[in-house]
Amino acid sequence: LLSVSGFTGAVCWLSISWCRLRFRKTRGTGALWPDRLAIALQLACLGLIPFNKDLRGCLLIGIPAVAVPMAVVWLREARVRQLRC
Repeated sequence: LLSVSGFTGAVCWLSISWCRLRFRKTRGTGALWPDRLAIALQLACLGLIPFNKDLRGCLLIGIPAVAVPMAVVWLREARVRQLRC
């Protein structure tokens, strides 16, 4: 259960770093390397999970725990955009 929480937290921080990077690129403010470093480190941590036998189980629960809410929000947004047109 703790590893699932860590997995979803890592995905959350990954999305925060991605948003900060996009914001800084569009505004032209601040250094971009901290956000790029954070993204690279989060991806490295997430990419190493399958190689740790104790953490493999978190992928079975963690991926759906992240993918299902993201899919619901994406589908809702797509429907709202479709209704506006």
